[in-house]
Amino acid sequence: MSQTKLRGPRVKSIAAGGGFTLVEVLVATVVTLLMMISLAQVFKLIGDSMKQGRAALELNSRLRNVAYRIQLDLNNCTVTPKPGSDAVGGTGYLKIYDGPLTDYSYGMISSTFNRFGDPDDILMFTARAGDDWFVGKVPLFVLQGGPPTPANQEMVTITAQHAEIIIFAEPLVTNELNPDRNPAYLIMDPADNYAKLLDPATATPTDLPSSYRLHYRTLLIRPDLNRPATSLESPGQLPSSLLSFSTALNKLVAMRGSAQYPSTVTAVDLPWPACDMALAHQQCDLSMRRTDQFPPNSSATSSLTANSLEDLANPANRFAHARVPLGDNNFSMPILALSPKLDMTYTAAEPGALLNSASTPIEKANVANYQSGFLHPAFALTDVRTGEDVLASDVLAFDVKGFDPDVALYEVTTGGPVVSPNDPGYGTTGTLVGRGEFVDIGWGRKTQVHVGASAVSALSGASLSASIPFADSLYSSGMVLQTAVLSPLPPLYSSSLVIHQPSYDTWYSGYEGDSALQAERAGQRGVVHIVPSNIGVTGLAQSWRASAVDAGTDGIDNSGSGSGVDDLSELETSAPFPMDLRGVKVTIRMEDTSARTFNQMTVTKEFVTQ
Repeated sequence: MSQTKLRGPRVKSIAAGGGFTLVEVLVATVVTLLMMISLAQVFKLIGDSMKQGRAALELNSRLRNVAYRIQLDLNNCTVTPKPGSDAVGGTGYLKIYDGPLTDYSYGMISSTFNRFGDPDDILMFTARAGDDWFVGKVPLFVLQGGPPTPANQEMVTITAQHAEIIIFAEPLVTNELNPDRNPAYLIMDPADNYAKLLDPATATPTDLPSSYRLHYRTLLIRPDLNRPATSLESPGQLPSSLLSFSTALNKLVAMRGSAQYPSTVTAVDLPWPACDMALAHQQCDLSMRRTDQFPPNSSATSSLTANSLEDLANPANRFAHARVPLGDNNFSMPILALSPKLDMTYTAAEPGALLNSASTPIEKANVANYQSGFLHPAFALTDVRTGEDVLASDVLAFDVKGFDPDVALYEVTTGGPVVSPNDPGYGTTGTLVGRGEFVDIGWGRKTQVHVGASAVSALSGASLSASIPFADSLYSSGMVLQTAVLSPLPPLYSSSLVIHQPSYDTWYSGYEGDSALQAERAGQRGVVHIVPSNIGVTGLAQSWRASAVDAGTDGIDNSGSGSGVDDLSELETSAPFPMDLRGVKVTIRMEDTSARTFNQMTVTKEFVTQ
């Protein structure tokens, strides 16, 4: 009994002194939760930082791979950029097309687009392979040299030591007039061009694409695949049915949808001749050309010939180039097939005549609108080969610049930053502090539209005349075709500017001895190809040229100027920028959309041109 009495009070005393109140329990719980939330936040920050770091590493890795690929090919470029050097030997070519956008175009229109740069340039050149040869695909019948049969239409892999390289960015889609985001819509009507793209008062964010892919086409140079001269069928050519091989035409039609091509399509409905070679390039990774550069119609059975390095000196033989019919039975110089859809339709009675309400050749030519833009989407691989030519996705900029030793650099304010044509504040005011910078090809007109600057240099491509806004060399190359006086300035671009493709090109001296006439027509600026039946008739800007074919090499003083036989004034054409190019700089900017981070790398190539 005594032991039981002792235990009771002792247990009661312990229970009364060792418990927690409800308030204490709640406080402890809250403190614990706060600690757990803090730890969770710390772990989240660590996790986000690790994710951001991994994304940055992956982005840098992808960017390095792209930059390395471009650097390697530029290092192995087969040609030294000296216009006219093609006369020495077959060394290939280098071409840089510079579209209307600049590094700061997006930022001028909307601050939400300031991560974008210049995306609409095109880099084209020939290169030799390094340790690993170039690889491409062709249908088996091309390799065998015979006609296609059910047994030889499979795609096979071939290699080559030399290739034609084309690198270009393509917009995925734009929102303008396109609520369903139909990929057939690429960008606004090219007639708007600079004035709408670069003028903040008129441009809107929906005018500009918001996503790009960088495409890389490798076209193998394999002239040995042409049939031998002893062949009974098309000697010196590829199989004649290549353009109509299998269902290539239907595949090309289906890839873009009825908004761009009608539901019932024949070869004549395609934007010929600017894009008909796309049918062959969808199948073959070969550098090839039409055997007849001026086909009488858009027949899908026209023959093709595989190019050599020497052939590629001629722009007409290059990827995505065409001589565009101008509606009066004359042709443009070889120009790029650019987007939007080159909306041209033809009649059977007069192949090459534009069907529209225009009544004169000049008005008909205006409808073509072969101006600045992105490369036509028909030249990007599609259908079963979709994505094979994509070098990078989520691209924000692909900017190609050339080094101009003459461009002026200004210090706008004392002690302030030095500006070049790459900067929004560039003009002719301030203190001249130096010369020389990597700049856009044809930068002169861009700066004029942006800030009203009127500076010129070797690569500016500009003239200070209101009625003649471009350098003479651009008109003489045919890269600019102007059908009327462009005045006042700005706005600069109207329907009178039929062709505007400022490009650095190693050029082709063969125009001066091709037994054809390249000349300006009366009332126009810009060289065009005059068909033989029109030679000797009136309508040329210089009367003595009416019958003076290849005047610069015929040993006659055709101009009668007294300046001598075969002087420079008698040459039919000129390189668009007749200068040696000392260097090229390529900037690639890419984005990781999931991590909301972006980065850029720059590739440079110096050329020894002396």
